[in-house]
Order: sequence, then C-alpha cells, then structure tokens
Amino acid sequence: MPYNSFSIQNFEKILDCPEGQEPVRSDFNPKSEIFSAHFDLKICSQCLLKEQCPVKFQKKDTVLRVSQKSLIAKNTRLTIQNEEERRESGSKRAAVEGTNSVLKRARGTGKLKVRGLVRKQPGYGLKNDRS
Repeated sequence: MPYNSFSIQNFEKILDCPEGQEPVRSDFNPKSEIFSAHFDLKICSQCLLKEQCPVKFQKKDTVLRVSQKSLIAKNTRLTIQNEEERRESGSKRAAVEGTNSVLKRARGTGKLKVRGLVRKQPGYGLKNDRS
C-alpha cells in the first residue's frame, strides 16, 4: 500500500488512513522534513489491510513515518500513468550512454586526435580495427 493512499494535507499532516481511521496525533518536523502519525493499536490490529499497511506496530500504538521528499517523489512518479511511456522515455538515453561509455573505455574513441566529421569517421574506423 503506497503512502499516498493515506489522506495527507499539504505534505505536512496525515488526516486519516485508507480505512478512514484518524490518527491519535500527527506531527511534522520541519528540520528533518519527516511527518508521522500515531494510530490506535486496537483498531489497526483488527484492520483488514494490516498486512499491506506500511505502519509500524509498537507497544502502545502504530506509527507511520514518511519523509516529505519521498512522498513528493512517489506522487510525481504516479503522475506518469502509463508504464510503457515511462520505460520508453527513460531507456533510450540510458542505452545510448551505455554504448558510448563502452566505446570510450574499450576502444579509446574518447581520445581521437582529429576534429571534424570528415576526419573523425576514418579515425574512428582505424580505432576499431586495432583491437
């Protein structure tokens, strides 16, 4: 169950859990940018979603601690709905960068001693033939 399934106000206060339980107390620490909510242990232990819930069971209550940055990042990721679009937009650059990195390390193409496209193409060809 993601953190954003909880009702959160202004990325600073947890209003209630997905099952509608309001926290006993909800705090925000602006220095560490972490907010926490303490819920009633008796209600959480009888909840149908307790196996999926990210709250930590303690002696007196259950607590949910979330950093503000991670919640904002998770919300941003969820705005990109389609997984195919996300995979396609991120993988092209990564594939090209990996290829360039291998060529630079293995073939030494990062240190061609010529400039310009006309001179670079034969120079690159000679670099590849040496191995």
